[in-house]
Amino acid sequence: MALISIKRHFESKIFLRPFFMEDPGKNATEEQRVAYTRWLTTGVTMPIRVARMTRNVLEEIDDGWNRLCEPPRGSNEEAREAWATQIKNDQYSYLKDVVEKHVTLDAGLIDIDGVDVIDGEGLVRAFHSRLDVLGALVTAVRSENRLGPTIAKNSKSLFDSATGLAPLTQEEATAAGSIPERTATNAESSNSAPAVDATGKKSGDSADGSKSSHSGEAGEQVH
Repeated sequence: MALISIKRHFESKIFLRPFFMEDPGKNATEEQRVAYTRWLTTGVTMPIRVARMTRNVLEEIDDGWNRLCEPPRGSNEEAREAWATQIKNDQYSYLKDVVEKHVTLDAGLIDIDGVDVIDGEGLVRAFHSRLDVLGALVTAVRSENRLGPTIAKNSKSLFDSATGLAPLTQEEATAAGSIPERTATNAESSNSAPAVDATGKKSGDSADGSKSSHSGEAGEQVH
């Protein structure tokens, strides 16, 4: 067995929600907040493969992300909306290009009209109107190529929901079952992308039966 084994692809996954819901904001009613919280944890994990790339290619992808998927720092809501309108077409082209070139998946997870989706081009056809899904795929590409093979394999923080991407909590990432049939046709569409603040918390029993818990913030974006 080789001392060091380097593969051409990383095994990764994203958290796939059936539709997009926008954060109702600070003035949300209790009903709206409950609905949004339920949405955050509703979905399935989808395994994907991410191509290993050279430093130069990764830097080009990072540059595109910073220009097209990160709102200007310190801008007000009006300025952010103007920015989003201005870069909309270029943003989609960027996400489409990265996914088509660098993401693949196994047959049997998603199909379009009975034909299995196995590559990035198929994923773009399936989710062309879901910028949140395309953004999650690009974030997986960027994240996996920054982590060593062992770290990437065991990391639980690589599940992202959208452009403007904040990592999902471990609870959100593990709330999934199997990928439903006809995932692509069941997904409702959205031309916008959410920004999600997530806080993860997990607990366990100690050897003497007492409860222990700890929590971690997951609000920083993956760069």
